[in-house]
Amino acid sequence: MRTTSIRVVLAATVLAGAAALWTAATGSAAAEVTPIAVPESAGHPVASLQSVGDMVVDGRHKRILISDESDERIVALNYDGSAAGEISPGVPRGLLLSADATTLYATLRGETSIIAYDAATLTETARYPLGAGIVPEQLALAGHTLWFTYGQSFGSLDLTDGTVVTHEPLIDISGPLIAADHGRIAVTSGPGLSSGALYLFDATGTEIAHRDVDSRVQYHRDVAFTSGGDQVVVGGAGGYQTLSAADLSPVDTVETGRFVALGSDPAGGLMVAEKPDFDLPELTLLPGGNRQWDLPITGQYAPSLAALAWEPGGARLFTLTTDYLGRQTLWTVDGPASTATTAITLKAPTTATRAATLTISGTITGATSVPLTVTRKDAESATALNRVTTTATGTFTITDKPPVGGTVGYTVSYAGDAFHKPSTATVSVAVSRVTPTVTLNGNGSVNSYGFSYPLVAHLGTTYRNRTVEIWADPYGADQGNRLVKKATVDSKGNVSTTWKLTRNTTVSAIFTGDAQYAARTVTSTLYARPAVSTAVTKHYKTASSYYYFRKSVNPVFTTTMTAHPGRKQRLFLEYYASGTWHAWHNYLIAVDAAGHSTYTLTGTHNVGTRYRVRAAYLSGTSGDNVNYSTYGAYKYFQFTK
Repeated sequence: MRTTSIRVVLAATVLAGAAALWTAATGSAAAEVTPIAVPESAGHPVASLQSVGDMVVDGRHKRILISDESDERIVALNYDGSAAGEISPGVPRGLLLSADATTLYATLRGETSIIAYDAATLTETARYPLGAGIVPEQLALAGHTLWFTYGQSFGSLDLTDGTVVTHEPLIDISGPLIAADHGRIAVTSGPGLSSGALYLFDATGTEIAHRDVDSRVQYHRDVAFTSGGDQVVVGGAGGYQTLSAADLSPVDTVETGRFVALGSDPAGGLMVAEKPDFDLPELTLLPGGNRQWDLPITGQYAPSLAALAWEPGGARLFTLTTDYLGRQTLWTVDGPASTATTAITLKAPTTATRAATLTISGTITGATSVPLTVTRKDAESATALNRVTTTATGTFTITDKPPVGGTVGYTVSYAGDAFHKPSTATVSVAVSRVTPTVTLNGNGSVNSYGFSYPLVAHLGTTYRNRTVEIWADPYGADQGNRLVKKATVDSKGNVSTTWKLTRNTTVSAIFTGDAQYAARTVTSTLYARPAVSTAVTKHYKTASSYYYFRKSVNPVFTTTMTAHPGRKQRLFLEYYASGTWHAWHNYLIAVDAAGHSTYTLTGTHNVGTRYRVRAAYLSGTSGDNVNYSTYGAYKYFQFTK
């Protein structure tokens, strides 16, 4: 016959939460909470489990380990419920993972040793004999001491040297459950009795106190300590009781009316799991009881709750149910101990004045009256500001006088707790800075080709930064912007250098700014003239600045200008009549790599008419525009018989 039992392992158990909150999970309070529906997609069928004893979650290897007493094996499942391996050591009873999830400890029916397995390979690594007649069942771990129950008593195993210490049998105890934490040991009767006592011991096994558990909590299933070690909780049929860990004085008893099992994790909190039914939620997170979950129920009968365990760190809760046909389903609840709605929103001005008060308002949802950390990050440093505490409605206000200008970021963070996820929000404010005085000489100047221009950049008053950069960007795609000089200004606020002009050049003086003064860039455009000249040949004489040619001779004009790839000269010819010069011809003539071109004037030449000629470089029409438009000098000539 198929059997199902519930024994949730509480290895090195810590239950998160404050004592004052445990009473909030009463029936009336829980009824006001809207349960979260666990989607059917979160359930994974588990095959071939004849019974379910202890269940632990190996977060390191992402596996779930279950003791199956009926099949005499320990089964490893992946998180999706698929098989990951198994071992058949005998009839397993208690399971426990080491804190680092490298070792699985197990007890076996009739075995007088505790067996250690490699958690990754499930191979046996050690056996710890306890002595004749000592058959361990349940396990708890505190530091290097492994505590175990047997018969009506309990004992300890020092994992460092193998020392075993056993204690006298306890009255009113059967199949005891055990928890260890903060140097204290709690032992209570297991599910074999309808009621029983709770015993409290120190780390040596010396009794501190014992007390009968409230009779409304029957057939105990679990015992655990709270996170601070100040309370002990016993769960069973009908509800759970909380007692002081100092002297076992009662704190509270919560009646749920259904079977209760407890699952705990240092970061996850306490999960109360109740027998599934069609009307009430199965899972309740404590303290507070303000989060509940409904497991899907299909078919005519509600399933039974087979086991419950947290992934270390509280990231997931795994619950195993068994339906009336004996089929198990593994349910995964993601992040049950964290309130997903915890979020911070901030509202801040887009701009602010440096050193003046600015106000940032905000809200946090999902958590109220909680402390928030505030950090201001500016161009100089990141500074922690005074912490703020939210109101009961989750609002808060931050005031600050930013000492530094520019983009200033404010980050507000909530560290979270066992029941709320951490959250962070950041907002940026453009804080004003003074516009500094920056000047640069030379703008619009036209200079001879090859002239070394004396550049002077001037910087006025600033806060700390007294460095100026001078950059030059000659015209042309083949020339890049380059740093000419970067220096600290002199006592007059100047940085001086020279730039040799071979092309039109945009020069920039750049101040990158500091905490109180804004960055600023000013530019000057310096122009460079190319050299342009025209030589005249074939003449027979010169007189009064004129070249004279026989009318039968064709003049030759040779132009020389600063060379540039693809450059052309514009040659202008004019004649004089009626007291003024008139345009006659103009030609666009390519110059060679040396900057030379020659033109011969042919045709019929008029005797006595005065002529003149000159060459020019015209930016944009002479094949390029890297220089300033420049005209050469006129050359005058006449023809004679």
